Amino acid sequence: MWSLISTLNKLRSGDPATRKAGVEAAGALPQKMMAKAIVRAFADPKNDVKMAAIVALSSTKNEHAVPLLLRALKDKSSSVRLGAANALGVRASAIDAERGAAYEALSAAFTDETDAQTALAMAMSMRNTTDPRAVDALIKAVQDRYVQQSVAAATALMTLHEPKVFDALAAALEKTDAGDLINSASKALASFNDIRAVGLILTKLRNLKQVYVWKDHTPFYYENPLSAMMPVFLDALVAIQHPEKAAALMQALHDGDQPVRVVAALALGQTGDAGAEHSLLKLTEETDPGVRAAAEEGLKTLRKALY
Repeated sequence: MWSLISTLNKLRSGDPATRKAGVEAAGALPQKMMAKAIVRAFADPKNDVKMAAIVALSSTKNEHAVPLLLRALKDKSSSVRLGAANALGVRASAIDAERGAAYEALSAAFTDETDAQTALAMAMSMRNTTDPRAVDALIKAVQDRYVQQSVAAATALMTLHEPKVFDALAAALEKTDAGDLINSASKALASFNDIRAVGLILTKLRNLKQVYVWKDHTPFYYENPLSAMMPVFLDALVAIQHPEKAAALMQALHDGDQPVRVVAALALGQTGDAGAEHSLLKLTEETDPGVRAAAEEGLKTLRKALY
């Protein structure tokens, strides 16, 4: 009883740090006692206190946990919403009985979420619930007109290597001009280690005309989209692990598009494939200075790996 009184006294303190300590101490109380402390903490005006309560509920079997976390998904603070989303994902992945309710609440909150990091946490937790509806909902969200939802969905889908996921990511990459989604979709496609990803990424590079990013709720278009996005495409190509990748990149060295040849040369240099040395050496004779420089850099990187 004294522990409960002591904890509740801390929660009534005028000092936010003391109230936070009270919430943390509540985790050691019996379930019914802890519930009283945690419920009080969720009404606290300070986000740090609410976050401590969320952490306490993420691993407890307290019957009040899910209703409180669902309520926290609607909090005005994005950090509290993010914490609640993460906690629901952790709980739902471990407690079968909570998966359906957690998924439905996360899905509803995700649709209207305006903060990019919180939207990502919600998408990841939707996936972690393993609810059978989650994959299709995330696939649909990849095509969302709001970039924070589409980027979050693409990132959450990265570890779900299903054919329909690959197709959705490929379609999103082809259609979007949003730099963040190009980045997320390229990385996600690369994670499949599917040889088709090489062609999809190079095709996007070849067809790239404009790219924007959101700044202060306004789209900002890059003056030089190729310069901005070439490192993204290069990283994605390097990440792909497939025995036919080097051959596909060698073929791309003959592409009519200069940026494609540049990125292909740089990526080829990082394959460690001995068969690429001759192709890169020949490309150093290119008249285009950018392609020639990329070939020389790729060749240098390759030879370091080989010899």
